[in-house]
Parts: sequence; C-alpha cells; structure tokens
Amino acid sequence: MSDSQPKASRRGRKLKIALGVVVGVALVIVGAVLAMQSWLATFRQAQAGDASMNAVLGAVNSRQWNQLAPALQTAQADAAELNRRTHGIAWHVLGAVPFIGASASATADLAQSLDEVLTAGQPLVPQAEKVVNWHLQGDNGSLDLSSFKSSAPDLRKLGASLSAAAQRLASIDTDSLVAPLVSPVARFRDLAASSSGPALVAADLATWGPSMLGADGSRNWLVLLQNPAEARGGGGFPGGYVTVAARDGRLKVLKTGTSDDLNRVAIPDASAPADAKDLWGKRLKGWNTFNQSPHFPTVARLAAAGMAARGEPVSGVVTVDPRVVAAILQVIGPVSASGETITAQNAEQFFTVDVYARYRNSKQRDSVSMSLVQAMLTKLLSTALDPVALVNVLRSPVADGDVQVWSARPNEEAWLSTTSVGGVVPNTPGSVVAVVANNSAGSKMDAFMATDLDYQRGVCSSATPQSTLTVTLKNQAPDGLPKDTGTYDRYDDQGAPRGSTSTVVYIYAPVGANYLSSTIDGKKAPMYLGHERNRQVWYAYLPINQGEQRTVSVHFQEPDVPDVAPRVITQSMVNHPQVRIDSRESCG
Repeated sequence: MSDSQPKASRRGRKLKIALGVVVGVALVIVGAVLAMQSWLATFRQAQAGDASMNAVLGAVNSRQWNQLAPALQTAQADAAELNRRTHGIAWHVLGAVPFIGASASATADLAQSLDEVLTAGQPLVPQAEKVVNWHLQGDNGSLDLSSFKSSAPDLRKLGASLSAAAQRLASIDTDSLVAPLVSPVARFRDLAASSSGPALVAADLATWGPSMLGADGSRNWLVLLQNPAEARGGGGFPGGYVTVAARDGRLKVLKTGTSDDLNRVAIPDASAPADAKDLWGKRLKGWNTFNQSPHFPTVARLAAAGMAARGEPVSGVVTVDPRVVAAILQVIGPVSASGETITAQNAEQFFTVDVYARYRNSKQRDSVSMSLVQAMLTKLLSTALDPVALVNVLRSPVADGDVQVWSARPNEEAWLSTTSVGGVVPNTPGSVVAVVANNSAGSKMDAFMATDLDYQRGVCSSATPQSTLTVTLKNQAPDGLPKDTGTYDRYDDQGAPRGSTSTVVYIYAPVGANYLSSTIDGKKAPMYLGHERNRQVWYAYLPINQGEQRTVSVHFQEPDVPDVAPRVITQSMVNHPQVRIDSRESCG
C-alpha cells in the first residue's frame, strides 16, 4: 500500500471535521439569529402586554368600569401570547445565554404569572361591574346574595393565582435584569402580593356573608357602640346599642337604646368560662363593665346572653367605635340631628370629647349621641353606596380592631375567629402577648391617654428565652376640662387632683410563660396574678396624674416557639397604642 492512501484518508478526516465545524458554527449562528428574532418579537409582545395591563389598571383606578371588560380581554390575550412565546425551545435556549439568560427566564415567569392571573380574573368581570355599580341591590333594598355567593370559587382561584404569581416573581433578582424589564416585574410582583390577601378575604366574604345577611332566614344582630374615651379591654364603654334585622340581604333597624336602657337588665354570666369568671367576677354582669376581657368571643357571648335576658335575642354581635362612624361618614357624607352635625372630620372628636363639654346632663348627652347614630344608619341604609370606597375607608379601622364581629353559629364563628374582626386571644403556645388597660376611675380621661408598648423577646435554642414587656402610659389631658359634668372626676378617689385618672393594666403572658420580676416606674413592684385563655394574666393598678407618665415593666421566661411570629394584641383606643417588637439572640 502506498503512502498516498493514509495521507488522503487524513485529509478526508480533516475535511469532515472542518465541514462539521462549519455546520456547527452555522447552526449556532442560525440558532442565535432565530433566538434573537424570538427575543425581539417577544420583547415587542411584552411591550404590548405591558401597555394592555396598564390599560386595565387605568380603568380600575379611574373607575371607568365600562372600559374594564375590553381592556382585560385584550390584556389576557396579550399575556397568553407572551406566555406561549416564552415557553418554546428558542426561548429556553436564550435562558442559557450569558448576560440575557436571567432576563429571558424572568420574562417567562412574568408572562406565566400574567396569563394565569388574568385568566382567573376574567369570569369575575361581570360580577365586579355589578358590585362596583351597586347593581346587586333590588328595588326593595335587598341584595342579590345568590349572585354574590356564586362568585366565591372564582375569587378563591384568583387569590390563589395572585399568591402563586407573587411567590414566583419574588424569587427574581431584579438587579440582574435588563433595564426595561425591571419595572414591569417589580410592579406586578408588588401588585400580586398586595392583592392576593384581599381576593381571598373577598372569597371568604362571598362564602359566609350571604348567610350572615339573612340568605337562609332572618338574622338579628346587636351592634354595640363603644366609646374608647373610657377604656375597656374589649374596646370601650358601651354607650349605646342598635339591633338590626337582616333578611335576604336587606337590613332594617329594629331598635336603638342607650347604656341606661341596657343597664335595666343584668347580664347572666353562665356563658363565661370559669377562668374569666375568676378574673373579672361580678363585672361580667354589668353592661358598663362586662367587656373588660380582650377576648371578644367571651365578651360577645355575654352580650348575646344579656340581650336574650332582655327579651331581644340576637344571633350575632358587632362592636364599632367613633373611628368607624367617621369612616362611614367619608362615604355617605355628614348627618345632622338634635341640632348637631357630624362629619368624617369631627365625628371622633365629637363622641370622645366635645359631647361632654356641650352637654352636661348625661341623659341629654346620650339622647343627642344616639339620635346622630340613628341618622347615620338611616342615611347608610337608604343611600346608593359606593362599595369600593366603603371597603377602602374601613380597611384601617378593621385592621386596628375598631370593628369586631361574633356569630352564634359555630361554623361562622370558626371562620370569624381566623380574621382580624374576630378579636381572638389565642390559647396556643407562641410569642403572642395581649396588653389592655381598663379604666378604673369611671371617667372619660382615656381620650387623652397615650400608650407605648415595647416587647423585647428573647430567642435561643437550648434554654428558655427571657423576655421583657414594657408598658408606658402618659396622661396628656389638657387644662380647662369641664368641672361640673362628672365626666372627668375620679370616682375611685374623690380627693385626686384635677385631670387625674386611674387604670388597671392587664398583661396576658405567652402560653407557658413564667413570671420572673416586675417594676413600676423603675422600682421593683409585684403584679397581681390571674388566668384567662390558658395564660397567666399579670396586672397592676395605676393612678396617673395630669401630665404624668407611668411605666410597668415585666421580665419573664417564655417557651421558644420559632414558627410563631411575635405579636402584641392591643385594644381599640382613641390614641392607638404604639407597638415595638424586638427579637434578641441572647436568652440573658
């Protein structure tokens, strides 16, 4: 065999390798070109999707509901197309390319999130238009509860898709994205995160609300009007009440009355748990004092028992305060009665301070107050409401505990107990404390009380954490308070200086906690001991003069329960308590 054959063979192999390299490079170039074409086309589609999504948000924010349906339909189509484009082979190739890979993957996640959320939201558009235009209300004032209830499954799907989108987009590092992509990802991530909760709450309301509004039979509700100017653990002094009948979504005021009316019949305390009876004693039987516990289900059961004893049985209890009245007035406008006008701007001040200066006689004061409440209810129930505006103004009072709701039906109460209006003090382990002040002076001085709470929670893995809770109260009463009304007198100490008050501070320790020591105004002082809700309750009596500040600090051991976030439960106050929570790494 000649030497020419191996040489020819080697040249053939080199040629094949060269051709392979050329073909490979060509395929890479073609793939890159196709990928870039896909990128550019998808980028244009993403721009179209961003514009159509902005149109949806614009229709919602400007409340142009007639434009919402077509805008949402366009946005959903754009999102579906973007989702299709970003889940093909070419796009997956781009995901592996340096520098742009992170942006390609983020675009795919954004497209999937938009597509899922808008698809879930599409069935709710007709219902949303009914709600926001108040077309759920019939000529007789009743609500279309069946239509409302039928939206619950779709609302739950929307909430789940928003939650999934928020989690998916939260994992994206926006610092690694190309500039045009940063804003859409961040904007929709934040929108999904802030909207998932309200959507799920709306689903719950659509599930449970119809029966509570009388869809399956008439329901009578007690609405207690509490005044935090005289503090109670359950919200404030019960200044008056309203009973409301709900049937087929139509609300009707049955009766209104003052605290004097309530006090004509004592409250039977048989429904109170044994520990509550031991802690609160005979105070549970009086309408002026029955609501000292911060655990609202106990308070509400007592109120329901009291109404039954009066011959006015109710199937649920709602408490509100002047902040809620002010919020409602933002939507329905001012109301007038008995020569007074209350507005969203002056209602809180009127009910907690001004009414006591203008009306020295308590019966006249109560009559004026309840006539204004009656006028507000009449206007509320006869006005074509803006439900979106009503929800918006009530969001803060609900979150702050100014609204509490209890139902005598176990299934409804089980749901309510999981919400912010349930007013539940949990009886399970975890770094959750409750702090309330009960006025012991019989005055309305808590209109001027400032409260500061500081929870220094110990954290450790091998020993029992040692924690400190500090409660600071400051009497900020002004000079010149009325002297002849009895409103600002100390009934527990007739010789106390003008502007003085007194309160009993109750600290509900974490379940399983052990008391170590306590100080009042920096000096060692013991606390009284009680029990409620499977917790030790430490409490102290504090007289507080005008301008004076009193501080109670308790040092205690508590079990380490890492899965429960630390929390401080507070009561509704005229000046909402300021809360700080600090978890420390050392057990001390």
